[in-house]
Formats: sequence, C-alpha cells, structure tokens
Amino acid sequence: MQIVDDGDPLERLQEEVASVLSTTARRFSLENMEQEGKDFGRRLREVETTDEQGESKTNFRRLQDFASTLGFELRHLV
Repeated sequence: MQIVDDGDPLERLQEEVASVLSTTARRFSLENMEQEGKDFGRRLREVETTDEQGESKTNFRRLQDFASTLGFELRHLV
C-alpha cells in the first residue's frame, strides 16, 4: 500500500472507511441488512476481501493498514 500525502489525514481516513464499508454494504440486500440489525456494522468490518496482490484481509484489517500509512493506529470502529 502506498503512502497517502494529500490534505488532512484524518479526513482521508474517514473517506476510506466510508468507501470500504459502503462498497461492502452494497453486496447485501436490504433484507439481509434488516435481519442483521445491530450486528450489521460488525459484519461489514469482518467481511474478508482480496486485494490487488491476492491477499485476503478483513475490511477492518485493510482499514488498519490504510490508517498506518497515515500515521494512525486504528483500534476500533463504531
């Protein structure tokens, strides 16, 4: 992953979180989202995806890696 250096790093992290989680959420039907209820957010974080190098990671791990390129340590998402 490359180091990002454009603008406010916290804003970049917020944008990346929104992008990754919304991309994953689009894969689920409204019915699935409603069935998951409060657990849907946790499920979005735990979904595994494969990156360009073929490595499988959870969304949360992917976001942790991105955060580290900005100098942050991501411990939790709410």
